[in-house]
Amino acid sequence: MKNSFLLLLAVLSVSCSMSRYMATDVTCADISDVARFETMSEVTVINKIKRTTPDDSLSQAIGERIDGIVSAQSPFPLLPEEITFSDTMEMKAIAEDLLVLAQAVENRKSSGSKKERAIPIFTTHRIDSIVTARGVNQAMMVVHVGFTRTTGNMVGNVVLGVGLGVMTTIASGGLFSFYTVPVKANSAMHVFIVDRERKKLLFYDNAFIQNEPHKDKILTKQVNKIFKEI
Repeated sequence: MKNSFLLLLAVLSVSCSMSRYMATDVTCADISDVARFETMSEVTVINKIKRTTPDDSLSQAIGERIDGIVSAQSPFPLLPEEITFSDTMEMKAIAEDLLVLAQAVENRKSSGSKKERAIPIFTTHRIDSIVTARGVNQAMMVVHVGFTRTTGNMVGNVVLGVGLGVMTTIASGGLFSFYTVPVKANSAMHVFIVDRERKKLLFYDNAFIQNEPHKDKILTKQVNKIFKEI
């Protein structure tokens, strides 16, 4: 996949400090017959010469595993058919707009005003249009990003690091930075549920684990954390 899409996913991967978000006027009973889009997954391999390479085959395989785990574990009733993206460009457009929603959740978390936190987080026109085009109302979108390493390259490797503070710049194709991370691997997962009729975000949560992003037990643990106590 294109590097710009990897950057977008990397931005989401650092947003794991956010707490769960549920629209204030929505209960779990209001979230039903949810259409599930295919998981957007990007896993990067860091090799011995410190180069990062997105692994499309591994990313696709992990995305398919997550699809199965989410379908089995979701506390929200899901429609049986998975919705696929038309192409990478459509997937990238959704990823860009999910950044907007993730940033809005972060802003609400940091706000000291209860009144402001109660204001709905509205979806974007592109998200509304894509969901409408698929003929559904509520849709679940899962984003997964992670990295792993080849054998023997733990010391001194560099991975792409992106901060929420420069999210807008990155989303427009601008600034990014590098930093040393003494971590062998990581896996970050984000789940969004949007409502076309209400034109807003209903649910958001994430889970981050410093472990191999291709292990089923790690992916299952992340899904369980996101759906815990719903």
